Amino acid sequence: MIILSFTLNGKIVENFDIEISKILTECIINFFEKSIINRIINYNYFYFKPNEKKVIGHNCYEILLMEEQYFNRSSIISDEIYNYIKSKKTIILDGFVNFRLPDYTKFLDSIVDFSVNKYIIDKEYLEFIKLLKNYINSTPSKINLIHLIHVNGEFILVDETHNLITMSTEISKKNNLSDISFSNNDYVLNTLLDLLPKKIYIHLTHGGSDSNEFIDTLSAIFSNRISICKKCNICKTYNLIQCYTRSERITSFRGYPHDSIFNIIYICISFLL
Repeated sequence: MIILSFTLNGKIVENFDIEISKILTECIINFFEKSIINRIINYNYFYFKPNEKKVIGHNCYEILLMEEQYFNRSSIISDEIYNYIKSKKTIILDGFVNFRLPDYTKFLDSIVDFSVNKYIIDKEYLEFIKLLKNYINSTPSKINLIHLIHVNGEFILVDETHNLITMSTEISKKNNLSDISFSNNDYVLNTLLDLLPKKIYIHLTHGGSDSNEFIDTLSAIFSNRISICKKCNICKTYNLIQCYTRSERITSFRGYPHDSIFNIIYICISFLL
């Protein structure tokens, strides 16, 4: 039990109720929150194994570390405490948490639900990766090398002699899949799984990030077959192409018409390759 006093040396403490609300809010978040989350997990998702529950709990804590989530739940708790202590001189914190914070409990319930969904998706993703890796390791390669080049937000495939590889779009022609919209990434993955190159060089033009989600997926699937490059001749070549594409609206450059600019780039490309 916490006894509340609004006076100090006979004087009323200004904004006491606001300050004590903040303090008690921190106490609830720091000392009660984890046990509430574990209770929700054990009650709503009792069928998960202990190690799975541990991962789900960890996902919850990671989400709750976000500044926005802290603000959301601290506001819920502090408002309830403030409204309560305006008319009460004592507060039993255990009972208050269990019976006076339904909105806070609902908030944590939604966080647990989200974390469970994330866990299921991550688990299915890892199983998908494992399945594809088994397929890759048990199937002979059809080609030695493929260059995967990231250009203007999409990927293109080039073989070891720098010829463009046509994307395999068979996935969209299969039964029951004709109405599904497939992306460039889907066709790239489908082509790589069809050809199963022994080596894949990923070229990131214009300083592209190698933390791209699709690149992470390819690295997980093809593992040691993947190499990432940013500064080789192929990277330089496609950087030039992108520079030309971005300046298409300019009718001339230092007196050269567009055709001449393209010819200059083509000569540079031929030299680099």
